[in-house]
Amino acid sequence: MVFVAAGVILGPGGLDVLRLSLTNETILTITELTLALLLFADASTVRLRDVEGDTGLPRRLFRHTRDGIPAVARSMRRVIG
Repeated sequence: MVFVAAGVILGPGGLDVLRLSLTNETILTITELTLALLLFADASTVRLRDVEGDTGLPRRLFRHTRDGIPAVARSMRRVIG
């Protein structure tokens, strides 16, 4: 919440100290790194015994193949274009 508040205050909606554009490559890189760190930190808190027997979803996603392409990859290809 502190970082969100700082962004609101310093960004274009507040004091306009930080001039950021969503097309800026630096912002994109920082966003991707932040997401990767957040997902890793979240996954590292999961206890192994909580997920040991939970292989149903990954198995279903990668089991159904057509032309050697897993179902999840076909779905992502349709969404992306």
